[in-house]
Amino acid sequence: MKIENEVLIRLGAAPVSKEVNFDDADVKILGALSDPVRLKILTLIAGASDQELCVCDLVVPTDKSQPTISHHLKVLSEVGLVSARRQGRWMFYSLSSDVLAKVLTKFDDLIGNQR
Repeated sequence: MKIENEVLIRLGAAPVSKEVNFDDADVKILGALSDPVRLKILTLIAGASDQELCVCDLVVPTDKSQPTISHHLKVLSEVGLVSARRQGRWMFYSLSSDVLAKVLTKFDDLIGNQR
């Protein structure tokens, strides 16, 4: 999806000096980030001492059931925002910050001339 200068002007933003393209993968990542529970999960993982958490560590702080947490982690994993590793019968999740950084860089390009 292209963010055209014409749309930015209508929104009151200055035109960008270069075209910024958000591909389908970017749109899926933004969709995954649009849920407050998933944002909370990412925040909790990022704030963990070893930046890795088990599903069981996310149940209480999110006030959601284990199956609900697992569903949200699956969504985050499918778009590449988290990665998982198995230890025995437990799954531990960590952030894949490079995927998030890629999308944030595009937003930075988009608004870079506004600063």
